Amino acid sequence: MKKICYFTLYDKNGASSKYRSYIFEDDLNEIYDVKWFYFWNNTYVTKYMHQKKKYLVQITAMYLFNIIRRIFQLLFIAPKCNVVIFQKACLPKMKLNLIKKLKKRKCKIIFDVDDAVYLDKKDSSDNIAILSDAVIVGNNTLYRHYVEVNENTIIIPTVDDTRKYEPYYSDTYNNKIIGWLGSSSTIDNLDLIITPINKVIERHPNIKFVYISDDPKDYLSKIKNSYFVKWSADTYLDEISKFTIGIMPLKSNDYNKGKCGFKLIQYLNMKKPVIASNVGVNEKIVDNYGYVINQESEWKTYIEEVLENQEKYNYFVTSIEKKFFKEYHYSVIFNKIVNCIESV
Repeated sequence: MKKICYFTLYDKNGASSKYRSYIFEDDLNEIYDVKWFYFWNNTYVTKYMHQKKKYLVQITAMYLFNIIRRIFQLLFIAPKCNVVIFQKACLPKMKLNLIKKLKKRKCKIIFDVDDAVYLDKKDSSDNIAILSDAVIVGNNTLYRHYVEVNENTIIIPTVDDTRKYEPYYSDTYNNKIIGWLGSSSTIDNLDLIITPINKVIERHPNIKFVYISDDPKDYLSKIKNSYFVKWSADTYLDEISKFTIGIMPLKSNDYNKGKCGFKLIQYLNMKKPVIASNVGVNEKIVDNYGYVINQESEWKTYIEEVLENQEKYNYFVTSIEKKFFKEYHYSVIFNKIVNCIESV
């Protein structure tokens, strides 16, 4: 049985590590001998990460401890494995990495990245990518960057476990709910849809806007007929299942262009038509399952089109059923991960 060391940035509660790595944990453990190591723990993810100034002393102490722990893992545990996988970083925020030592021990290296981390001045992802036997990225924007430093760069989208969505499938056309799912770190993208959605609701008072997040901020007062739902691992699937459509507004900047459209994947997993800003990978994911937005006025037009035209709504749902799952189903992506591990 092939031995693998999997180094993630966060524990299972950190979104990027959860959906790029730990989502495959049980299935990978069945076919490989895998050792899992996270850098930031649950306390950092759930408490410190969104209040860094307040917890600066605690974060600094935790960081130093985690660096020492990871160096130990890299020097004394990882060399005993056949394949070492790094998710986002080797030693976060440090140019130093110990990959050359692992290569001397005949370890194969896979680097996985799903954000434009290379925009950070402290980032060392290019150095990791150069030394890796394979680089996995989440979209074309990241591919164009990393293929310049490692020709064995492949695109594997970020997905959720499709199987968990299946019990929640239902026709929610009559709910008339515009839904958004995301964290407080990205919630400012909702600024793009305040005016369009308010105009829609003025014409159609039965339509509601529901957003699922860790913090409501002040959008309850900005968007009419809006309702905040606290995100919970136990309830988010049920809440998404109530949406009629899912939206993903994105401000056009370099960081957002590097995002992997995960919100869209989640809506589509639930068979909900989508409307999204034409930024980064969004257009590719939306495909034939909804609309992409190029200018603000289109939000109102397309939201009304999907919510008030059942034939159009049903067309998008049917397209999702026929095509989307062939490319983004959990089993398809898991097989790509295994193929990558086997090929290095």
